[in-house]
Amino acid sequence: MIRYALLIIVLLTLTPMVDQNVVVLTFEEIFGGDISIYGVEIIRNETTFNMTIEGTYNASIILYCNNSDAENYVKITVWINNESKEAIFEKSPIKLSLEVYINKTNLISLEIYKLGTGFFSILRNSTITLRKINQANQPENNSNQKSEMMGIIAILSLLIPIMIRVIQVKKKKKRGV
Repeated sequence: MIRYALLIIVLLTLTPMVDQNVVVLTFEEIFGGDISIYGVEIIRNETTFNMTIEGTYNASIILYCNNSDAENYVKITVWINNESKEAIFEKSPIKLSLEVYINKTNLISLEIYKLGTGFFSILRNSTITLRKINQANQPENNSNQKSEMMGIIAILSLLIPIMIRVIQVKKKKKRGV
């Protein structure tokens, strides 16, 4: 009996919350592969990507880079629709974050400004993770989570005394009292 109660408690607390408002895109999917630049140069890659979702999203961008010369100066600017973020390359990976409005058709642009010899690449496994921002529903979600937790606590407050009593009765039967 206790084993089953503990199993139920563990399952209730470990039930994963599936976030259906997260989309992960790789640079392989968006740009078709690595983006490389040689010598002193400025390049701008621009493309569109289609989505089935719409709304305001937090875009977390992780750029995995390959730099052939430690003396290279590299500045990277990423635009998604009309929002942009820039970074100076110091080490890989480069992590950027910006808030964007995602439409059915979206424009992404990547500008790399490089001074120095050798090459610099942004690798195809770089990612953009879009997480839906629910500004209007956040308080509602918190109250739903609180009410679910209160329900679980109420059920446990009823089950635990019953389980304790069952254990006491079984121990008395074993002792023959």
